[in-house]
Amino acid sequence: MEDLNILRNKIDEINEELRRLFLERMKISKAVVEFKMKSGMEIFDSEREKEVIEKVLGMDDSKEMKPYLDEFFTNLMEISREYQQEVRDKEKK
Repeated sequence: MEDLNILRNKIDEINEELRRLFLERMKISKAVVEFKMKSGMEIFDSEREKEVIEKVLGMDDSKEMKPYLDEFFTNLMEISREYQQEVRDKEKK
C-alpha cells in the first residue's frame, strides 16, 4: 500500500501545481478580456482556439493521449470564455 500512497502524494503535488497554473492562467484571461473590451473585440475567437489546440496536440508524441489533451484544453478554454463573459458582464453594470 505504501507504493499507492507514494503515487497519490505525487498526484497531490501535481494537483497543487495545476491549481497554481490554472489560477495564473485565469488571471491572464481576465487581462485578455479587459484588453478585448477596450478594443471592441469579441471574447470568442474560434481561429485562436483552433490554433491553440493544434499547437498543443502537435507537442505530444503519444497518440493515446491526444484525445484527452484535446478534451482537456477544449474544456479549459471553455472555462476561460465563461470567466471572461462574467468579467465582461460585471464591467457592463
